[in-house]
Amino acid sequence: MIIDASLVILAGGRGDRLKAYKPLLKVKGKYLIELVLKNLASFFKEVVIVVREEWQRNLLAESIKTIYRDLNISYAIDVPLIEGPLAAMYTGALESRELKIAVAPSDTPFITHRVFLKMNIVLSKGYEAVVPMWPEGYVEPTIAMYLREPLLKAIDRSISMGGRSAHSILRYLNVAYVNTYDLSQNPVKEFLNVNTYKDLALAEDLVGKEGLNSSEVRDT
Repeated sequence: MIIDASLVILAGGRGDRLKAYKPLLKVKGKYLIELVLKNLASFFKEVVIVVREEWQRNLLAESIKTIYRDLNISYAIDVPLIEGPLAAMYTGALESRELKIAVAPSDTPFITHRVFLKMNIVLSKGYEAVVPMWPEGYVEPTIAMYLREPLLKAIDRSISMGGRSAHSILRYLNVAYVNTYDLSQNPVKEFLNVNTYKDLALAEDLVGKEGLNSSEVRDT
């Protein structure tokens, strides 16, 4: 099933804690961004990979060109004067052709399309955004779905008010917060974000027995 949305992959992080460009770190011989594409790309009408600098675009394009040459993938560089995830989300929304935007980081190797299928159902009920929320109240605005135009307006308004984080836009949107356990049987795995070498080692452990040969990474 194709989701009627653009997939925006956030790939501009420099990975300061890892001292490496995170999208091209490997888990079991596969790039992190390769796993994200493998799990998600074929389920969306288009894919926009947003980077911060041109060298990142060139490096990604060269690294994955023979892997996903048949997919509708385009690249975009962050708009100036905005920093961090907001810049990538804004740029991705500007570049997207669909009315709905699905956002995913390039360093979440286990996120699957089923999470976005469920969020898309909720989004169709009149909301402007659907954001996963953990039972303790922490939210995941960079693994979420948005209506394109309200998202752009929310980012503009947030920036004008001094907002810099992805969380800052949520106050300007009609948001449905959905429990992560309603979106995934194993959200601790699916929402794993690789920020440190400890996270990378955990990712290696999680796929140790399962491997990465299926069309997507299955829930455990």
